[in-house]
Amino acid sequence: MKKLLIYFMFFLFTSSLVIHAQGEWIRMSTPTNKNLYDIDIVNSDNIWFAGEYGTLLQYNGADMIENTTFPGYNGNVHSHGVIFLNENVGIVVSNREKIYKTTDGGVSWSRTNYNGYGVQLNAIDFWDNNNGLAVGNYGVMLKTTEDRKST
Repeated sequence: MKKLLIYFMFFLFTSSLVIHAQGEWIRMSTPTNKNLYDIDIVNSDNIWFAGEYGTLLQYNGADMIENTTFPGYNGNVHSHGVIFLNENVGIVVSNREKIYKTTDGGVSWSRTNYNGYGVQLNAIDFWDNNNGLAVGNYGVMLKTTEDRKST
């Protein structure tokens, strides 16, 4: 019976650690009040947030910086998904069938070419540095391969 009580106490102790392991969520200060749709964490000092009206924020470990340097940006582009493959190479998908890419850590962005389908793109992910998928409305799925062509 004593052994059973020890096992029970051990179970209660370890299960309470799992339940409370997340800690507390606290609100961060941001330079925008626009809706945010996606987040990508490169490392603890390089975090990217994508949102409405082309909002793109970068957290550098100390400050939250607004970064909206998309070419041809006219205020109607909503950044729905963001992913960084490393500290320099990042991709953003948006409504209005636009995909943007940076190779310099977000200093500048260029629009990538693909066969436009006229739909909103909602998310993007890569399984390695060369191969990824973007998905959008109406079941649209785009794939990019190591030759960087989208289909």
